Amino acid sequence: MGASALNDHDGVWHLHPVPAWLLHEGWRQANRRLLFEQIGHRLNQAGVPVWRMAAFIPTLHPELYADSFFWNRESGKARYQQSGHEVRQEAEYQNSPLLEVGRSGKPLRRRLTGPDALLDFPILRQMAEQGATDYIVLPVRFTRPQPVYLTFATDRPQGFGDKDIAVLSDLAEVFAPIIEAMATQMVAVRLLDTYVGRNAGQRVLAGQIGRGSGETIDAAIWYCDLRGFTLLSDRLPRDRLIATLNQYFDRMGGAIECHKGEVLKFIGDAMLAIFPVVDGKAAACLAAFEAALESIAAMDALNSERRAAGDSELEFGIALHVGDVMYGNIGTSHRLDFTVIGPAVNYASRLERLCRELRQKLVVSADVAQHLDGHVRSAGRHSLRSIAEPQEIFVPGR
Repeated sequence: MGASALNDHDGVWHLHPVPAWLLHEGWRQANRRLLFEQIGHRLNQAGVPVWRMAAFIPTLHPELYADSFFWNRESGKARYQQSGHEVRQEAEYQNSPLLEVGRSGKPLRRRLTGPDALLDFPILRQMAEQGATDYIVLPVRFTRPQPVYLTFATDRPQGFGDKDIAVLSDLAEVFAPIIEAMATQMVAVRLLDTYVGRNAGQRVLAGQIGRGSGETIDAAIWYCDLRGFTLLSDRLPRDRLIATLNQYFDRMGGAIECHKGEVLKFIGDAMLAIFPVVDGKAAACLAAFEAALESIAAMDALNSERRAAGDSELEFGIALHVGDVMYGNIGTSHRLDFTVIGPAVNYASRLERLCRELRQKLVVSADVAQHLDGHVRSAGRHSLRSIAEPQEIFVPGR
């Protein structure tokens, strides 16, 4: 691939201006897309004829396989793209030079024009048709078992020179720890978002990790539960049971997230979520209520599919309440849970039990109902466990 630009003929270590900039200044750029743009601009300004450039960064996420960045000289802009795990089954990926580099662990170079041209991958034929003359893939590895891939293409008639490739190789070497730190941060953020929730994850990363740390916040509280789960778990094989639970949680959680709520906890077949009060209680309560109606519609559609397939319907209940909760860390010294606790949470869980009694999919407390004028009607007063006085309960309708 060419000699390194680090060691000059006089025995003194030198570094090309672009890798040197990345080492001393560029790494401070927190925006990964802008950093990729700056690298492309600086390479061309320094005479390295990069026409197109890309980075493919495998990640650790249940739905995402990789983050990718693409830059081209014409627009001067970089774009960011996420790829799901399904991309690995696509023909374009299966016939990609990245897989070859992943298997060999070595850089790959292909001349795209002239007597030495080798267009043995579909992407190379496409790039040649668009004007590319030379293409290289560099695996970037620091301590991660799975490398990051950097690709460079040029449209210069004679392709990349030895010095160009040396600069790009040095750039990859310098970039290795930087891109690994970025990838590690992305993994940490996503795993926290996935396992503890978006807002809770941000709080943990911001340093709210001490047991007992937290704050009191005002929030609309969502508590839902699947009925007949014990019977279902006895009847269904494990894999089908898990798939059924995921279908149910997808409908509930998807609606919550669409309305800017946060799923905090799964308790068997139950789920706890909050809609923090940001623009007033009315807005939070309305968001929770609209999310509940959307989830009910989604569950109705799912149950239609289940009936058509000969499966039983999934029955469930949702309760909404609003109030102050303690939002923070609780647990043992070695196992913490970032969640909400307090009387308002207990009230919501007790309220949900009325869904079966009232034959309703959604019930709301009087505290929520006062912010939903015209959307709910009273279902009378009912007793709740451990609460002395009967409580007025509301259900959708006029």
